[in-house]
Amino acid sequence: MTTASRYQLSFKMKPKRQIYLDPVSRLVAHSVLLPNECWHWLGSVNNAGRPRVALRVKGKARWVYVTQYVLRHIHGETLRRTHLGLHSCDNAMCVNPDHIRRGTQGQNVRDCVARGRHVSGFQVPAGYYAGKYLPSLEG
Repeated sequence: MTTASRYQLSFKMKPKRQIYLDPVSRLVAHSVLLPNECWHWLGSVNNAGRPRVALRVKGKARWVYVTQYVLRHIHGETLRRTHLGLHSCDNAMCVNPDHIRRGTQGQNVRDCVARGRHVSGFQVPAGYYAGKYLPSLEG
């Protein structure tokens, strides 16, 4: 078989769409269990590196954050625009339903400060820009 015909053959074959029996099996299929009981997401991520999953809504594919997917389809919660999925494990790639709870941006920031993960103020030393020292413009 020539290289060209092999590639043409592979382009003609379409992969079958995976059908999951329940929402948890979908998460398990795209994640790996870590020692700290986190389910590390191996599936698709957005430009910011957040886990996402494609859902069909009225015949069209729509990307949804996995945390929202967990809250709606596993926990059965109704979400407003202001609701986020907060992680109890501080691992943004974790999709374990036991580690995700509903919250707001304000709760997320308070949680971040309480756990010591928040950086406040401008943390770059004066006179530095992108790791290079800039001389003072004052005379």
